[in-house]
Amino acid sequence: VGRLVVGFDADGHIILESLDEGVNGPILSDEESIATLWGAEDYLVTNSKAELVSRLTGAIQNVVIQKDGNILGKSSVYLDGRRSQVRTQETNLGNISADANLWQAKQYDAEVQVSIKNGGGIRAAVGEVVEVSPGVYEFLPTQANPLSGKNAEEVSQLDVENSLRFNNQLSLVTVTAQGLKAIMEHAFSASAPGATPGQFPQIGGMKVSFDPSLPAGSRIQELWILDEEGGLSDVIVSEGAVYGAPLREIRVVTLNFLAGGGDSYPFPALSYERVDLVTVLTDEGQFNFAGAGTEQDAIAEYFGTFFSEEAFSEAETSVEEDERIQQLDTRDSDLGLCQEDLFTDAPGSPLTVFANLFSENFAASGIWDPYLGADECQIRAGRLIEGTFEFLNMENLLYRIVDESRVSPPINSLGFGIRLINNPRFITIPGASYGWQVSCSCADYSSPWSEITELTTFTIPSEFGAGKSLSSSENISIKLFPNPVIDGELNISLEAYSSEVELLQIRVYDTLGQLVLDEQLNQNKGMVRVDVSSLSSGVYTLQFSAGDTQSSGRFFIK
Repeated sequence: VGRLVVGFDADGHIILESLDEGVNGPILSDEESIATLWGAEDYLVTNSKAELVSRLTGAIQNVVIQKDGNILGKSSVYLDGRRSQVRTQETNLGNISADANLWQAKQYDAEVQVSIKNGGGIRAAVGEVVEVSPGVYEFLPTQANPLSGKNAEEVSQLDVENSLRFNNQLSLVTVTAQGLKAIMEHAFSASAPGATPGQFPQIGGMKVSFDPSLPAGSRIQELWILDEEGGLSDVIVSEGAVYGAPLREIRVVTLNFLAGGGDSYPFPALSYERVDLVTVLTDEGQFNFAGAGTEQDAIAEYFGTFFSEEAFSEAETSVEEDERIQQLDTRDSDLGLCQEDLFTDAPGSPLTVFANLFSENFAASGIWDPYLGADECQIRAGRLIEGTFEFLNMENLLYRIVDESRVSPPINSLGFGIRLINNPRFITIPGASYGWQVSCSCADYSSPWSEITELTTFTIPSEFGAGKSLSSSENISIKLFPNPVIDGELNISLEAYSSEVELLQIRVYDTLGQLVLDEQLNQNKGMVRVDVSSLSSGVYTLQFSAGDTQSSGRFFIK
């Protein structure tokens, strides 16, 4: 394969002048060169060393051609699987592999939210590195292989098998919020300058910020779960502490190696309800070189589904630009809860304000999403007179959001609470129009007040009557449970009705005071189930009428 002819002096040192580029260097291993060196054209004598080597290399070449010709999809960028990268920071190969695992897991269990794998399980990049000048390298996508018919930018079975060499099986487990934090703390616990720990994570369905300068076990500062569109779905860690109900459950897909405690991950102690996907997935999909429920098959099917025509194009980013795994010794986190953009980007309606239509005095109530991180909100409310709103004094309507006002346990980690802002001078008038507008400020008051709702108007239904009170009376006691609505039904416990009342009227109003449900029930005591499956998510006012007695309450549909 090559030749080196070199001279030495009496002390054993190389005589550089003896090196001749015309003599030294690689030797082309084609048939003509081999025949010349062998001294005869018939060098492949049966069972000779040359023939045995030829037989072996030919068999390997056939396998390589077959595997490199099995095209899974396309990538227009270098997929970074270098040890120095996947064990120290987020990489685009780590991202697409974790996303593929999450996608395949969802084919079996739609409740899976998070994907965790170890960087040590990625053994090679997908692409080519070219030295364009001394010490300067260009990172390219895969190059063409004329022998197999593979084109540039195509990703093959050989690429995937070379990168995900262990082909771990995928396991689904359930963990709590505090358990997920502990697992991710372990993932970053060995990170240090110059270290390349195999446990360093590559993740899907999450964003996390951690500070490697803090003691192991307390490095994570923020941890968010994302929805399928990449928006915020749940906050697990905020300012270094578990946020919301610590025992709420999160479904996770991980490698069976980690689920069993590999790389010292604490999954065995912190997870339950384990399902190994190889035991439940039966559809082999587009590709069958790896079993369904394995990470090689997951990324193959993912490429075939999403990147068969349009190439994957998310280029590798520097650690300072990484978004999923944000290292706070290199950049600032953008996952803080107290940011103006969250006023509009938070899931659902970040702050809903509605009129308390059943009070003698005008009132406004608020239900908020705690992802806002807002500490103080103000409501401007008033009556529309000749096209102009007469707003009440802001100071009278200023209120603070405090932890004790949140429902416990939170609803899917979404806390909400009610603040009634009553003004005795303001009496609701049937047919009159009212409106409100909401502003919020972050807890540290570092940002200005931000308008998070446009001016919203509603008209008091005439059936309510001027100054008519619908507050609870001693004749009726109501309890709404569970809240929010489960499976489209609102369960209501009714107690202490007058024996003379047989007919119960139930009306539901939306936030604009519009009647959206009207039912009459003969049952006047005990458990009543109201079908609200036709209603969209939001806050509703529930009004009861039994004879001359009226009562009302609120419920929330997530």
